Amino acid sequence: MWSAVPQRMPKSKRHGFLVSPSAEAVPTARRQVVSIVQGWRADLSDQRIDDLRLLVSEVFTNALEHACGAYAVCVEQTEERIRVEVTDAATDLPAMRNGDLDAESGRGIFLVSVLADAWGIRPIDAGKVVWFELHLGGEESRQSAGAKTVHG
Repeated sequence: MWSAVPQRMPKSKRHGFLVSPSAEAVPTARRQVVSIVQGWRADLSDQRIDDLRLLVSEVFTNALEHACGAYAVCVEQTEERIRVEVTDAATDLPAMRNGDLDAESGRGIFLVSVLADAWGIRPIDAGKVVWFELHLGGEESRQSAGAKTVHG
């Protein structure tokens, strides 16, 4: 006789929105993502909320500089993490640069790699998705995250 044991599915919250390219795109996306995450009462310290702001700014600035059209944003919270995905129409994939520390640009992906607990780039038919994750659990999540993952 077949019997199924119910599996506990992780609780997940999702919210998506579009951002049009404009001078206000980066602050608009940043405010909206932070507002969503704070509305969910995610277990992130004030420092990690600041990291979230910076990560959204860097990923969005990169998209604005290298793509055109509207940008789709998806914010997801599970029991373990916050994940932010930014989809744009550019097919060129961002790359880590060995830039000058005093340069005005070129450090976005480096900052994402340092501040995010995991991040990656996923090519899609219509462009790409750049994503990052922050583990829930306060300030110590960055140190306890272990190795970073970079994949699609």
